[in-house]
Amino acid sequence: MASSESASAKIAEQYKKWVYPQPVHDLDAFVASGSRIRGEPSGLWPKYWPRQRQSRPLDILVAGCGTVQAAYFAYHNRDCRLVGIDLSAESIQRQAALVEKHGLDNLKLVEMNILDVATLGKDFDLIVSTGVLHHMGDPDAGLRALAACLRPDGVMDLMVYGKGLRVGVYMLQEAFRLLGLDQSQASVDMVKAVIAALPAHHTVNTYVNSTKDMHFDGGIVDSFLNPVDRAYNVPDIYAFCENNGLAFMSWHEGFRYSLAARFDAAHPMQSLAARLDARTEAHVCDLLTQSQGTHSFVAAKPAHVEANRVDFRSPAWPQMVPVRHPHLVGPEPQGTAIGCSREGHQFFLPPVSAHIMGAIDGKRSIAEIEALATRAGMANAPANVRTVVETMARFGHLFVLI
Repeated sequence: MASSESASAKIAEQYKKWVYPQPVHDLDAFVASGSRIRGEPSGLWPKYWPRQRQSRPLDILVAGCGTVQAAYFAYHNRDCRLVGIDLSAESIQRQAALVEKHGLDNLKLVEMNILDVATLGKDFDLIVSTGVLHHMGDPDAGLRALAACLRPDGVMDLMVYGKGLRVGVYMLQEAFRLLGLDQSQASVDMVKAVIAALPAHHTVNTYVNSTKDMHFDGGIVDSFLNPVDRAYNVPDIYAFCENNGLAFMSWHEGFRYSLAARFDAAHPMQSLAARLDARTEAHVCDLLTQSQGTHSFVAAKPAHVEANRVDFRSPAWPQMVPVRHPHLVGPEPQGTAIGCSREGHQFFLPPVSAHIMGAIDGKRSIAEIEALATRAGMANAPANVRTVVETMARFGHLFVLI
C-alpha cells in the first residue's frame, strides 16, 4: 500500500488532470433539474440528533469536497458555517466560482490534505466525507484526523467503497496495471475498448451498468485507473469506526442491509433473519445481494451514539415523534396498490399502513398518531402504529425523535 504522502501526491495529480466529479456551473439550474448530492444535511438532522426537536445552525466540514459538494451544501444551508477542503487546487477553483456566482459567504474553501485538518484550528458539529477516505494511503489516519476535530455531540457522515459490487472493478484494475496502462487519454480509450469487448458474464458488467462514472472520462479514470483504492464490507465498516475512536450509528439506506426489505415476507429466510443481531444481518444481506458499490453510514463518538440510540421498547415510546425522510415519496396510489419509494427502494403498503404513514408529519407523537388511527376505526391501532414506524425507521424511511 502506498504511503500517505505518495498516495496524496498521486491522487492530487489525478484530480488535477481528470476533474472529478463532473463540475456544476450553476447551482440554480442543477437543483431545478432535480439533481441531488447525497448527504445534504438540511433534512437529516433528526437522523444525526434524535434528541433534538428542531434544527440549529451548524459548523460543517466537507472533507474532500471535490468540484461541487461543499458549495451545494452551503447553497441549501445558508444559516450554517461550512469549510470545504480538498487536495485538488482545480476542484477548489471550480467551487470558488460557485461561491462567487451564488453569494455563498457561509463557505470557506481550503486546499488541504485531510491529515492536516487540525491546522484549521476548528471543531465541527458535522463532518461529511464522501468517497475520499478509501483513496488515502492510510484511511485510518485520515479518519482519526477528522475525529479529532469532531465535537462531543458531533456526527460524521461517511461514504466508502463497498467490496461486493466492485469485485470486477479490481479484476480490471489489476489487468490494466499488468498491461502498463497509465492515466493518459490513450489508456482511457483502451479501457473503453476493453470493457466494450468483455464477455457478458464478466462480473464487472453489473458495476458498469450501474454507475454514472462510465459517462465521462474522469469517471472512467477514477474507477479503473485510480492508483489508490480500497473497499470495505460490513465488518470492515464497524472495525473502521471502532479502531479509530468512533462508534457506528446507522446506515443511510437501512433497507439495503435488511433481510426483511430484501426478501419477501413469506420467504423462509425471514425465520433465520429473526435470530440475527443488526450487524450480522447487515453483513449477511450484503453478501447475499452483492449490490453495494458503496456504503453510506453515520458514525460518532461512542457516548453520542449510546445517548441517541432509539429504543422502540422504551417507556418513552408514546412521546417519540416519527419524521419522514425528506426524499421519501408517497404513500400514493399506484394502480390498485398504495406505494412508497426512496433511493430505488419501492414498496407497497396495505391501506392500514398507508393511513399511518399519512398521519406522520414530523410533529405528531406516537400517542397522537395512535389516537387518530383509533378514531378512524382502526383495530389494534397501537400495534399497527408500532409495526409501521419501527419497520420504516429500520429501513431508513423514517427518523424517530426521542
